Formats: sequence, structure tokens, C-alpha cells
Amino acid sequence: GLEAARPPSLLGRTRSASARERGSARRAMASASVAVEGGEDVTRTFLSFLNSFSSEDANADAGGEGAENPSGYRDYVEQLELMYERSGTTLYVNFQHLMEFDGVLAHEAVEANFYKYQPFLRRAVVEFVRQHKPAMVRWDGGKEKEFWVAFVNLPRVHRLRELKAENIGQLTSFSGTVTRTSEVRPELLLGAFKCAECDTLVPDVEQQCRYTTPAICLNAQCGNRMKWTLAQDGCKFVDWQRVRVQENANEVPAGSLPRSMEVILRHEAVEEARAGDKAIFTGSLLVVPEGAPSNMAGDRTELGGGGGGAKRGQSEGIGGLRGMGVRELFYRMVFVAHSVVNTADPAAGSTDAAGASATATGGAVNIRGD
Repeated sequence: GLEAARPPSLLGRTRSASARERGSARRAMASASVAVEGGEDVTRTFLSFLNSFSSEDANADAGGEGAENPSGYRDYVEQLELMYERSGTTLYVNFQHLMEFDGVLAHEAVEANFYKYQPFLRRAVVEFVRQHKPAMVRWDGGKEKEFWVAFVNLPRVHRLRELKAENIGQLTSFSGTVTRTSEVRPELLLGAFKCAECDTLVPDVEQQCRYTTPAICLNAQCGNRMKWTLAQDGCKFVDWQRVRVQENANEVPAGSLPRSMEVILRHEAVEEARAGDKAIFTGSLLVVPEGAPSNMAGDRTELGGGGGGAKRGQSEGIGGLRGMGVRELFYRMVFVAHSVVNTADPAAGSTDAAGASATATGGAVNIRGD
């Protein structure tokens, strides 16, 4: 009766708008990675770097010998052999090598827009593994592996106090002292959900720093948005650990309290930092939403009941920060680290062998050489 009362043109627009919304939601969920300008170029160039870079060639050019690599040694092909031996899934890349190969890729794509182009870098690593070690692509049960890329030996190591909003999404290194670590837990990266109304499976739902369900059911005849059950067989989990990192004692300005940062470790980087370690963390700074507290700072606590508000005179001023228009920001910054370097460990390695040593030791490499 309600639809019959609507004008035909309005009814048509409502149905077409709903169809467009459902179609756009399906297209968004069907693609695991959003189309990014220049993403395919980043994948192609980074794959060429992994396949061809040789530090022996770079050393020969620096020495003026001009001789090409007679042994055919390629750094990351050799590192892949070590990954295969230890069943690893993280490829460690020396950032200095990438700068020598292609400075534009290193600075404008990887360093300046790491969070944006990280899916395309990982896609290049998967293709690199597929070309040289196709047996590594899947687990024994036939399920595809998730491969990761981690960078070491960045040209600058920031202090924790220097991490600002301009560093969000960039590839960054900072040093600090670990004060607290959590236990290792499984984290849901990509979830598969089954519609509770029509049993349609919605795969590869990316989690947005919280438990994220599909926007709408893929079934055109079902408009479910709220009722979902998690299908664990189609989900992808990864090891997760939270670490609390504090400023180094020699970096705290006089008269100031040491600042701290929450660092998230995933995959092979977990358990690489222990309380008391002085380490360098390389990854990206992100902003995540945080729930608002029930009582804001500056709010006045009043007892309910008694109609005291009616007794206020018009001459009484506005009390509390919220009444003055001041709003708290319900966001906090966290650092997602892909590699952890214990700078106090003499067995951590050297700058020249950063990439290969990182693979052998699971990321514990001294990239500063001190």
C-alpha cells in the first residue's frame, strides 16, 4: 500500500538507488585491493628489483671496475632460498639496495606512501616466489600462503618524540626501549561471513582495526546488513602482539616525562622484542579510532533527580569544556612494525648483511652497526 501511494517516478528512483548501492557494495567486496593510481607500476618495478638486484654489481660500480656480476649472484633470489629452508614468509629488503636500483620507487612510493602501496609490494613478493619457488606458494593442505615484505636500513632513525601526523602512512624507523609486551594472539585479517538469512558466503572482508562485517549481502534478493556468522574455514589469521615502547633515557628533554607509543607486531615479528630491549622498529604510523569515555575531561558531575536545572538563573555561565565547544579527539596513534632490530645485541648482524641476516634470524638485525 505504501509503494502504491508513491509516485511511479519516485518508486523507480528508490529502487534504482538501492540497486546501485547493492552493486557498489558487491564490487567493493569482490576486490581485495582497491585500485590505486600507479599500483601496477609499483608491482612491476619492485618485482624487477627482486629478480635482478645484485650487491656485487653495485660494489663493482662503486669501485670503478665496471665488470658485471660474473657469478650471477642475486641478493633476494639467494634470500628466497633461505626462506624456503626455514619455511619463512617474510622477505626482508635493504632500503639502501632499493635506493640504488630506483630512487623514485624508494622515496616517492615506498617511503612516502608505504601504507598505500603495501598491497602492491606484497603482490610482487607473491609473484617473485611463484617464479622461483612455486612449491612455497601453498601450505601442505593446499591453502595459499600470505607473504609479507619488511624493510631494514632506512637512512634515518627517528626519536619517538619526533613521530607526528606527517609520518602517518609513511615508512618510518624509530628507536625506543621496550617496557611491556603482551601475549601472542591470533588476529583476523580477512574474514569470511555467512548471511544468517540466506546462507550466502561473503569472502575476503578486510578488517578495519576492529571486527568488521560486510556492508550488505551479495544476494540481490537479500538486503541483510546486520545478521552474520563467521565462517572460520575461509578466514585468514595472523599472529599478533602488542608492545609498549618508551623513549630512550638519553633522548628525553630535560624537565620532560618520557613518552610512550603502542607498537603492533605481526607475523614473524612477534616475540622479537622483550621488556628492557633497546630496539629500532620499522613500519608505518597509523591512526585508529578509540571509544569515547562516559565522562569527558572538564565535564561537571551532577546528581540526577531534583530538577536543579530549573533553578539556574540566566546569569549563570556555561560550565565544562563540552559546553564551550571543545571536543576531545577519539583517536590514537599506533605504530605497526614489520621489522624489529635489537641494537644492543652484538650478534644481530651488520649493515652490509642486513637483508640476509634478517632472514636468517627472523628480523633481529642491527642496522645501525653500533
